[in-house]
Amino acid sequence: MTQSHKQLPGRIADVILYFSEQIYHDRKFEFPLTRQELAELAGTTKESFIRTINEFKHDRIILLEGREVEIISMDIVKILSELG
Repeated sequence: MTQSHKQLPGRIADVILYFSEQIYHDRKFEFPLTRQELAELAGTTKESFIRTINEFKHDRIILLEGREVEIISMDIVKILSELG
């Protein structure tokens, strides 16, 4: 499914998977971009990106400390990405 046809959680999951699998090859990594740049990558506003990433944190899908991200539930991130 293309990025433009996905709902916001699916697009954010795609961004997380991109950095995890394509760039760092690890579940733990650091976002190399600003929140604004990450939002643009996901095709949303900065506020929506931050709200959704914080929901992922609250739901214990990821750990988030500043720019550092650790994927707790890779299965859920992949499901969100697939379902869009």
